[in-house]
Amino acid sequence: MRKDNAIGVFDSGFGGLSLVKEICNQLPEEEIIYFADAARCPYGIRPLTEVRRFAFEIIEFLERRDAKAVVVACNTATAAGLEAARRRFSTPIIGVIGPGSEAAVKESKNDRIGVIATEGTVKSRAYERAIRSLRPSAVVFSRGCQIFVDLVEAGKTEGGEVEEIVVKCLEPLLKEDIDTLVLGCTHFHFLEDAIKRVVGGGVTIVNPAYKTVKHLKEILESNGLDRAKAGPTTYRYFTTGEIEVFREIGENLLGKPITNLEHVEVQELTHTRNLIF
Repeated sequence: MRKDNAIGVFDSGFGGLSLVKEICNQLPEEEIIYFADAARCPYGIRPLTEVRRFAFEIIEFLERRDAKAVVVACNTATAAGLEAARRRFSTPIIGVIGPGSEAAVKESKNDRIGVIATEGTVKSRAYERAIRSLRPSAVVFSRGCQIFVDLVEAGKTEGGEVEEIVVKCLEPLLKEDIDTLVLGCTHFHFLEDAIKRVVGGGVTIVNPAYKTVKHLKEILESNGLDRAKAGPTTYRYFTTGEIEVFREIGENLLGKPITNLEHVEVQELTHTRNLIF
């Protein structure tokens, strides 16, 4: 595996672009391959066994393109299959729940931590287990906000409709006297401004992206895989959805052009179904 190989990042849709932005900020010398499984989005309402299979299919796709590390930029996929994927694949694989939980524990002063995520992530109780393993005294209040994913996938991140939905979703958590709120879905980063306005200054927002990329950097360095040389970098994008929809919404969310974009048929991924999940 070569240092100059790209980092693989995947999600069910646009949410993982928040990790792409953070990698560009912290590791500007690194190249990226991003995979958006838009044809099977959202993951959050699917059985975790099915999501695990999807994750394996995409990791294998990224490995075939020589990804030197893979970031599972989806909380539901992290909950469903991170540990199993680490056992199955030789490539270093990084999830988002561990780093997000570490950041939440560090920030909370009253041990009352809120988590907003997809229904699948909430049902898995992955954040609750991770946070309580770090701080047994913590009380975790989780709420499924699947509609936030729908907003971002439609390119809606601001406006009256967004604000109204955010208020409705967060009101029950704010009644629990939380002092920290984890954005337990990478899509939610793109609603962070609206979320901050609703929760106010008394609640610290934890976006796992920053801590996840710091962890990624440590993994690359410890494995001798960090790309030291400066110079032009290449970002490649793949989607199982519609090319022009991904380009239009993705460019708006990223704030930069998406030029190297290819469509992938789901059937191209499903040959991995004979793997043991």
